[in-house]
Amino acid sequence: LHFAIGLMCRMMKAFVLTYLLTSMLLSASIAQQPDTVFVLQPIIIFSEMQQQNQLTGKMDSTLFQYQVHGSATQLLQRNSMLYVRQFGSGTLATLNSLGFNSARNPVIWNNVLLNNPMNASQDINLIPMWFLERSSPSSVSYPFTGTSVSLNANLKSENSLSLFTSYQSFGNFNYGVKWKQCFKQLSVSLAGIHHRNQNRITYYNSYELKKDTMKHARADMQGINAIAQYRISSSNTLEASVWYVYANRLLPPSMLQTISRSVEFDKQLRAYLQWTLRKNRFKSTWQNSVNNDVVIYHDSLSALYADNHSRVYQSQWQGEYFAGNLLAIPVMLRYQFIEASTDNYQTTVLQQRLYLEAAPRFLIPSWQTTAQLTASREIAMGLYAANALKATLIKSFGSAWVWTNEVGRLFQLPTLNDIFWKPGGNPELKPEHTLKLQSVLRYYSYKRVSVESHTSVFHYFSDQAIVWRPNGNNWSPVNLQKTSSYGLIQLLQLGYRIGALQLLTETSYTYNRTAVTATKDPGDESLGQEIPYSPRHRCFNSFTASHKHLGLMLQYQFTSARNSTFDPSSQLASYQIIDAGIHGTINFKLLQVRLNLMVNNILNQSYETIAWQAMPGRNISVQLLFSYIKPTN
Repeated sequence: LHFAIGLMCRMMKAFVLTYLLTSMLLSASIAQQPDTVFVLQPIIIFSEMQQQNQLTGKMDSTLFQYQVHGSATQLLQRNSMLYVRQFGSGTLATLNSLGFNSARNPVIWNNVLLNNPMNASQDINLIPMWFLERSSPSSVSYPFTGTSVSLNANLKSENSLSLFTSYQSFGNFNYGVKWKQCFKQLSVSLAGIHHRNQNRITYYNSYELKKDTMKHARADMQGINAIAQYRISSSNTLEASVWYVYANRLLPPSMLQTISRSVEFDKQLRAYLQWTLRKNRFKSTWQNSVNNDVVIYHDSLSALYADNHSRVYQSQWQGEYFAGNLLAIPVMLRYQFIEASTDNYQTTVLQQRLYLEAAPRFLIPSWQTTAQLTASREIAMGLYAANALKATLIKSFGSAWVWTNEVGRLFQLPTLNDIFWKPGGNPELKPEHTLKLQSVLRYYSYKRVSVESHTSVFHYFSDQAIVWRPNGNNWSPVNLQKTSSYGLIQLLQLGYRIGALQLLTETSYTYNRTAVTATKDPGDESLGQEIPYSPRHRCFNSFTASHKHLGLMLQYQFTSARNSTFDPSSQLASYQIIDAGIHGTINFKLLQVRLNLMVNNILNQSYETIAWQAMPGRNISVQLLFSYIKPTN
């Protein structure tokens, strides 16, 4: 009882502070907001090839309910084509996709780039699923050569107060609270979370020391998210958000160590204010945001103390003019001011970046065809400039088939870490350019049995790809002269509903072959080898069934062998994971109670997503969700 009272007091204090902060940011009321996670509406993960909505993975809300208590790591591991490199529950986890490393895979929420401005990558363990809300989506372009991941939850508008708590059998305990209120023109959402990962797991990696890595990978994360929207009129909207996360983590030991020796503190702030105006044939969106990150790393063995601060101020304007029904002209202008410092502000780097994009789109009705040409240029003032050009042709065959073809030359500027990190940064790096070829065939049918199918073939040719490699006692980034990545992606979703019974199955398969095709030094060991952490085969399948207040789910995922370095002998073994869960829901007038029970890794598979770092064996997760829902008028 004392624990429960203390918990609620802490969360209410967080709500009051967040509400006061939001009130100061917005002097006016704010607009109707899609609402509570407990109403079973489609949850969508956009795992799209960069700058084009071509591959869309839809996640059923039933699956989302089983994972709303955690971070984006588990969600993306089990429900997307992305390969996640994870050091332990709650600790560092980054994305690897189609041969591009984590710094080339932006993570976007509500049009805001969540990536750390210092190194351009995002630790997805610092993204709580409980925070996911979508206010007013619109297209966002970032000049990354990899895969863009947009996380959005499209939910109903309701007044609600929700609480979740979950416990995993190896000592991980999470809880969160969310309050949503809709007024005539105003909508406010406040959410708070606390994740505690103890990782009390008896599991040893395959190295000869047989050390237990997981029990030395503890993590504690707390966060607050506030979203507010004010609808001035049906065509004029103002919205704001504040996202704050603090993490204190004990990193797992490296390959030759037996105990943890490194502690990391992360503070992450994302705030934005956005104004959207639609008038006649013109739509305009203006967004101002600030991203602030603090990462403090302490290694007790080597006495290394790293204090990294980074801050990005961004102002972005998107405009789109519709010239009749046949021509649309979207334009984007984005300005960034980046400040990054290391060694407790002893070394400070200032950088300004300017990004311009124009993408005229033509519709040819008689051919059911849309053609689009996208041209962009990014300038890192005083350092680099790069151009991109992309052509897209979309052909429809009736209402069921859509065929999209794309060819483009994309680019990626070196990140601040690539250039300035001490020790190891390389100021001589060149921008990375990629030729992209892709064809996507989509099929939709929404009858008694609903069918959605996406089939994609792709080929990337990269020049001057930026890769970090060992260099003496440190790691340093270098440009690989030429690399190649090609393959196939297949997504299939089948749904059936009869009365209160709903059945849904989703399958995804990815084949990806990568290689270093040319190097400056003919004797370079990377020549002809696969890019590290790029599995050739990935497959996942899920099945959900629900009837009134009861339901179940099954999930399967397979990941083939992959190299951890350019040396083929460094290969990690393939693995397959099976998870299962059941849930029940009870309604008491306006109160809804949901109980989830999951058994993860039923086969008790021993596996590693990154070399020498153990992953959990069989474990049980129990989640309890309460929601007081009062529908809006």
